[in-house]
Amino acid sequence: MDKIDPAYSFFSSGKSDFIVKQACVRYFRFLPMLFAECLISALLYRFSLYSFERFYEATENSWIYTLGKLDYSFSTAFYGGLLDGFLHGTGIVTSLWCLHYLFLGSLLSYSILMLYGKIKNRIPIYVILCIFLYVEPTCLSFIAGIAAADISCSSKMNEKLKKNKILSVIFLIIALVTGNFPPVLLPSWCGVLVFYAIGSFFLLLSVSALFENSRVFKSRILAFLGKESFAIIIVHALVLFSVNANLFLYLNSLGINQNVNILVNFFVFAASSVVLSKLFSLTLTPLTNRLCAFVWNGLEKVTPM
Repeated sequence: MDKIDPAYSFFSSGKSDFIVKQACVRYFRFLPMLFAECLISALLYRFSLYSFERFYEATENSWIYTLGKLDYSFSTAFYGGLLDGFLHGTGIVTSLWCLHYLFLGSLLSYSILMLYGKIKNRIPIYVILCIFLYVEPTCLSFIAGIAAADISCSSKMNEKLKKNKILSVIFLIIALVTGNFPPVLLPSWCGVLVFYAIGSFFLLLSVSALFENSRVFKSRILAFLGKESFAIIIVHALVLFSVNANLFLYLNSLGINQNVNILVNFFVFAASSVVLSKLFSLTLTPLTNRLCAFVWNGLEKVTPM
């Protein structure tokens, strides 16, 4: 947990240096991957390797039709990769529509940890923040994650949850129910994002207590997917609308059964996404690490941390 969750690492170690560094280099941590993705997406569109119109004609998928109407110019790609994607997300790499939530939410989380993380009684802080951020419910899940990490690092509470498996299972059920609750059944004053935050809070608590030492979660496959998850998330859109869209249309033109077509595309999609994400990791990850180290070293020289 401490390797993947900054809040968990902070509460378990009590050290804030890691949080300060992450906050300072956060923009540069995303920059190379985002910029490369936006530029590649523009190139794929420029060379007609995206098949939005033909795919829409074959499937009448309105989402594909909408994506085909976006601006894939190089100026949009440059602006999206350097700034707009961080502030508003970007549509030209559709899987990055939520990047601004991740980026701004992580900065919010780092700020909360640095400001309030060493206060003894932090529960009132979380309650006040949740009430204050009710007007912007997209941020509530970040508060829920910090609170869950805080509780998981509390030896007394953590031991109680580990010993009382029934309570942990109840938390898991609550998480599954609230995380998948039909929005149409919610009252007007309680949006679905509030329920998602509640679900994420109980999910993190239950998973931490039930599966912390599980061999399944430590398997090589899940470890690989966890390590490459960000790359896979953002490259899959490039694969989906170029390789898979064209393959689907080709097999469809041959009269291949649609179920078979989808099955073939699934395996091609999975293999291509993993290979491409690995390629990106081998090239962009070292570049990102060097860039972040350069920025951090420069900051330390100007303002000793």
